[in-house]
Amino acid sequence: MANQGQGQAANNPNQPAAPFFGPRGSPSPPPSPPGGLGPHHAPLNAGLYIPTWPPREPDDSLEAIVERFLSPYNSQYNDDRSKVIVDVSYAATRLGVEHFEIDESIDRLVLRQDTFLRPNALEAGIHEDVFKWLCGDPPEEVVWFPVEKMKSTKET
Repeated sequence: MANQGQGQAANNPNQPAAPFFGPRGSPSPPPSPPGGLGPHHAPLNAGLYIPTWPPREPDDSLEAIVERFLSPYNSQYNDDRSKVIVDVSYAATRLGVEHFEIDESIDRLVLRQDTFLRPNALEAGIHEDVFKWLCGDPPEEVVWFPVEKMKSTKET
């Protein structure tokens, strides 16, 4: 009885060892359907996925950048959706890290002096208080803005 407890591989050297599913004598798991996907997996339907080829280039126009920034995630709103929490990493991600630099006097990211966003942000629809914060005033990395200030001020 040297092969006892070693699974089916001990009886047939051409088969890999079967995994151990429980105490000796317990039933094996149900067999997988043809295709080997198992009972809990449905086959993927390629018709559900429409590829975009060639991949779209990101829209880096001023309007698109500002629209992305002024579209906070649901998780950024407070419970009554009257305020939005904004942090510097969100701003840099949505506006583009290339538009930011570290201001060592406040030790945080601020809009670069030479970015095209600085002279155009207000006209593009960013509220003045939000723009000031992006430029370093106030110096906090995380701020709460009333929801009205995170909407475009641009006339439509």
